[in-house]
Amino acid sequence: MQRNPQTNPYKKLISSSIKNLLLDLGGVIIDIEPIRVAQSFAGLSSQELSWVRYQIEAKQLFYKYETGAWTDDEFRRCIKQLLDVPLTDEQIDYAWNSMLLNIPQERIDLLLKLRKQYNLYLLSNTNAIHIHKVNTILQKQAAIADLETLFDKTYYSHQIGHSKPSLACYRYVLNDCGALPQETLFIDDNADNIAGAKQLGIQTVLIQPPVTLIDLFH
Repeated sequence: MQRNPQTNPYKKLISSSIKNLLLDLGGVIIDIEPIRVAQSFAGLSSQELSWVRYQIEAKQLFYKYETGAWTDDEFRRCIKQLLDVPLTDEQIDYAWNSMLLNIPQERIDLLLKLRKQYNLYLLSNTNAIHIHKVNTILQKQAAIADLETLFDKTYYSHQIGHSKPSLACYRYVLNDCGALPQETLFIDDNADNIAGAKQLGIQTVLIQPPVTLIDLFH
């Protein structure tokens, strides 16, 4: 059942002064389930899930990889050392990508529509292995070459050297694309990321299940 645009309660969150949309990737565009990564690594290593989760957090594996401190090979090597089992790169990539689920076609259609109405940007805490997988999903599902096809510009933490919710991350994006914070709407599924953007005067919307990107614009 479609909502009547005039009664959509989420419409009021989008000011008429907005010229730029800055979107998160995981949890906004592509559905994700992060716990699957630790579950997959635990399964490969026969280690307890709680141990794997603790080790990942304690060693800041995700942060180091997603801010460009490690190359793909360095990240894989660290995982092999952590789990202490003989793993192929393919096994590691498969487990690492297990958190990435699907991109509903209606979200892809919405992005194509929004790009005609706004300056459309993507800001994601991510890494090269995940981006390659997301692009593969887009190619198979919608015959779209990559995320860059859907946006005016994409900003990935491992490339720009900054990650959300640091203020440096948002400043980098605003300066690079020449956007004013008061004319920019940032949409994310993480409350800490939203709080960081607000400190710079960026307009924000936090979306979490059952609310989706579709709800904001239909």
